[in-house]
Amino acid sequence: MLQRILFMGPPGCGKGTYAKHVAPLLGASHVSTGDLVRNEVKRGTPLGNRLRAANNAGALVDDSDILELLLPVLKDGTC
Repeated sequence: MLQRILFMGPPGCGKGTYAKHVAPLLGASHVSTGDLVRNEVKRGTPLGNRLRAANNAGALVDDSDILELLLPVLKDGTC
């Protein structure tokens, strides 16, 4: 059975820190939406440009944009 653990909380509360420590203990992979966003912006894709614009405006990234990045990672089964 495939299990996934999701850490949720506001920015800076330690989600990534906890995930980085817990993942190896459970033999799990660690997926960071922040890392996914930064990579997409770096690649300069249309989605990356939307993410950059939201960031530059100090706005939150749309849930639909995060899902566009995250769902393929979850579906491919490598996480």
